[in-house]
Amino acid sequence: MINKEVFKDLPIDLKGDFVFQKGSFVGSRVYGFLKMVLYKTDSFFVEVVYQIENNKIEDVIYISDSDVKRFYKVNFNKD
Repeated sequence: MINKEVFKDLPIDLKGDFVFQKGSFVGSRVYGFLKMVLYKTDSFFVEVVYQIENNKIEDVIYISDSDVKRFYKVNFNKD
């Protein structure tokens, strides 16, 4: 299994492959012209950042547990 340190160093296309194959959708939020979609992997959370206007993936990033708590109204359970 990949850990967050290895994930952070992957190119964006491999990050996307990993998240869309191994992650589970948790929720989403909108910030200005961006939509952030939260996924949970076995050991950490990931946000996929979309440009709303052209529905393009801007970035795929690790998000800390504390930021998940701050930005998402989801039941926080790491199990």
